[in-house]
Parts: sequence; structure tokens; C-alpha cells
Amino acid sequence: MVVVSNSSPIIHLAKIGRLELLENLYGQILVPAKVYSECTDTTSYQEEIHSISSASWLNTVQIEDIRLFNLLYSEIDAGEAEALVLSLESNADLVLLDDMEARIKARRLDLRIAGTLGILLKSKKSGLVQNLSAEIQKLEESGFWMSSDIKNKIFNQS
Repeated sequence: MVVVSNSSPIIHLAKIGRLELLENLYGQILVPAKVYSECTDTTSYQEEIHSISSASWLNTVQIEDIRLFNLLYSEIDAGEAEALVLSLESNADLVLLDDMEARIKARRLDLRIAGTLGILLKSKKSGLVQNLSAEIQKLEESGFWMSSDIKNKIFNQS
């Protein structure tokens, strides 16, 4: 399975100490160069940067279609635009995104999408996460915003 990730799922899972869920669920993850920079070029969360930079299963890839990147970048941020371009270039089975605008673009490009909450839900269903409620609470405490409607929907699916 070919999976491409934007920075949000990587950063937020690292913040709650559950970055390994990506490897356990998907194996190798393709990460565009700008996304990798977003994940590691900061002083805000040093411990998380260490876990991200030492994850050998995160494979940094340069995109090729600069024209499509520029078109998408005019409407969404650079990392998200690269994630969508790389998803198309690599015939990805799944792209990991949280941002609503990027998800709308991905749907228009017929890309299959999962976000951080979907990753946690799949991990619960796979037995990798025992207490979904605790993981979601840690996610919220780390600064991840979600509406109560989305939270309830996730709990109803678990």
C-alpha cells in the first residue's frame, strides 16, 4: 500500500507518543520534502522532532510536477500541495491529511483520505489502541482541535 502523509498527522501523533501507529498500520510512508521540513524545522517540540527524524519508515520524496504544485499552492499551504502532488505522482492508495481545504482538493482529485482521527480509529479497530477516548483526550491536550460532532462520530464508529 502506498501512503503519503502531510505534516499534521505526523506531528500530532508524535506529540501524543503514538507515531509508531503509522508504521504499524501502513509500513513505509512517503513524505514530500516540504512536509518533512514542516515536521522537523522548529524549536517548538524537540522530543517529537527526534522521534520523527529517527523514523526510518518515513521516506522523504521530491515532487516532480511543479506546475501542479504551484496551482494547488495558490489555494492551500505548501506541504499540503506537495502531499497531493506526490499522491498523484506515486499513485498513492491513501493520503493522510487533516486540513479541510486540502481534503476538499484531495476529493476533487479522487484521492482516498484519512486524517489523524481516522488513524486512531483504525488503530483501535486493529487492536493497536486500547483506549480511544484517552488517545483523543491526549490529542486535544496537545493542541489538536476537533468539533464535538466529529468526536462523537468517531466514538460511534469505534
